[in-house]
Amino acid sequence: MRGSTINASIVIRAALSVVILTGYGIIVFRFISGDVTYSNEVREPMMFLLGTMSAAVGAIVGYWFGSSQGSTEKNAEAAKPAPATEPGKPGAKP
Repeated sequence: MRGSTINASIVIRAALSVVILTGYGIIVFRFISGDVTYSNEVREPMMFLLGTMSAAVGAIVGYWFGSSQGSTEKNAEAAKPAPATEPGKPGAKP
């Protein structure tokens, strides 16, 4: 049961990462392409949003390719039951 919880958690995180990265890509493309013009009242909040999303993209990349993903994998490995030892061998329970 625990294994399915971990897998569901990873799927949710991956889906959320895809949504954020897709939104970021759309916003950056719209700014760079210049096909949409923004008034000065809207341009400044959009630049703020772009900066905030740029930080989120860095965090997402850091999670999937950095130490956070390694920690998640380590925790999943630690949650697995230890292999049984044979009686009479070191580490065996009496």
